[in-house]
Amino acid sequence: MAAFNDFLKTVSENKELEEKFKVLLADEAIADKTAAIIEFSKECGAQVTKEDMQAYAEANKPVDGAELSDEQLDAVAGGGFWSEFAYGFCSVLDTLGFCFIR
Repeated sequence: MAAFNDFLKTVSENKELEEKFKVLLADEAIADKTAAIIEFSKECGAQVTKEDMQAYAEANKPVDGAELSDEQLDAVAGGGFWSEFAYGFCSVLDTLGFCFIR
């Protein structure tokens, strides 16, 4: 999971990578988003695996009845990359059977 966290940090700190990642997630022509994310992570200098993404999803699934943190509320209210990322990433994880956010 650390590799995936590092990858997300790298993407979030570079506007060009962030934009490319958004396009990748939104591209409906890409049938295997998991493979596309893994390949993109390599281009970014990371070594992300399917297992890293599954571990990330498991570690970040919401707890029923839990309140959102101020940071999470800001992300939802402000939109932007991370709210789009969560939607796109969950659609990928959903196809793998690992998305816990609806």
